[in-house]
Amino acid sequence: MSRSRPRFVEWNNDICTLRFKTSQPEGEPLDLRRIERIREPVTRSKRTFRAKVPDVRQACSQHCESLNEMKAVIILIVCAHADVLKMQPFQMTYKDGGKTHRYTPDVLLAWGNDLWAIEIKEDKKADIPKEKARFELIASLLATHRINFKLWKKSEFCVEPRLATSCSLIRYQRCPVSPSDKEHLRQKFAETPLIALGELGDSDIRSVLRLIIEGHFHIDWSSKLTRFSWVSVFPIGKQSWPAAHPSAELR
Repeated sequence: MSRSRPRFVEWNNDICTLRFKTSQPEGEPLDLRRIERIREPVTRSKRTFRAKVPDVRQACSQHCESLNEMKAVIILIVCAHADVLKMQPFQMTYKDGGKTHRYTPDVLLAWGNDLWAIEIKEDKKADIPKEKARFELIASLLATHRINFKLWKKSEFCVEPRLATSCSLIRYQRCPVSPSDKEHLRQKFAETPLIALGELGDSDIRSVLRLIIEGHFHIDWSSKLTRFSWVSVFPIGKQSWPAAHPSAELR
């Protein structure tokens, strides 16, 4: 079956326009899970860093344009448990100072009807007064479409040990967990909702680490991951974005 030709869908209001690219047939309501990257990765110089991060939950590889994007995306894949995670998801057109401007966020996340557009920046660039004012305006414009905005600085997402833990856990996203394994763990944690990782057998540890990515189990992201780390069916430890979002029950 041939693939549908991409088309563009616009969300308009009197303030700004959001333009999405999708391969959905004409007439279908926009499904954010099926939107496509609005532009190809940009090569800014010979030193431009590009990478693909496998994302099993979204059944794709996330294409990153910089080392900072790659680090941030790894954390989002492991911690966010988002229904939708898309890179360069749409283009916003707006007027400011009598001129037309265009802006493309780095990432779009969706948890049900809760939408977040994310800009990933070095601290030096994010703290420039002109840039801060620009992103404050962008946040207010996106709010008119009920989209939250976050300027996610390197100093926030590169803080140890969450990044190191995410880099370790992402290797387990392809680890298979059978229905019988899930039922075994469900019964085990029903008896004791808080268990140290080292108290589990090797096969159970692999399954638990895989299911943490799914959001079925929780760890304390503010502590280094060791055999003494606690695993729980409830959120534990410091809750910082994006790990604070609720997750599905283990079934």
